[in-house]
Amino acid sequence: MTLTSAIDGYLTLKRSLGAGLQAQASILRAFGRAVGDIPLDAIAAETCATFCRGTGAPTRGWENKHQTLRGFFTYLVSRGYLAASPLQEPGPRAARSFQPYIYSHEELQRLLQATGILTSTRFPWQPLTYRTLLLVLYGAGLRASEGLRLRCCDVDLCERLLSI
Repeated sequence: MTLTSAIDGYLTLKRSLGAGLQAQASILRAFGRAVGDIPLDAIAAETCATFCRGTGAPTRGWENKHQTLRGFFTYLVSRGYLAASPLQEPGPRAARSFQPYIYSHEELQRLLQATGILTSTRFPWQPLTYRTLLLVLYGAGLRASEGLRLRCCDVDLCERLLSI
């Protein structure tokens, strides 16, 4: 089997399972163009590393390429098309600028008090809404995006259950 037909088969399978693989498809097609339509067993570890690696410090782009290729080669190994993955592990790790922070009780109290300044005649429930959101985020340890995606159907007050 050649690389191009393997990429097509992998993408067809993933799409049939409902995955929207736009970014991964473009990465795999770029890998196919960079390497050429060669037999799968001719793919070298150096070729994969060269494709994933850019210049300078590792970036998220490097990580995305490596993760996409790892999924692709796992598929090939599980189907018996390759004996082992040519991809080197572990992949590149980009420096993270995010530093987790846990608010103290005093800081949380000041945040909750600050919701009071959001009063408006047009939106009378706004202070209470923000206060509730902050308490749910803090109390359940949710990410902001998880809290903002919550809907009424996710809350069961009788069972005291919150579905994330």
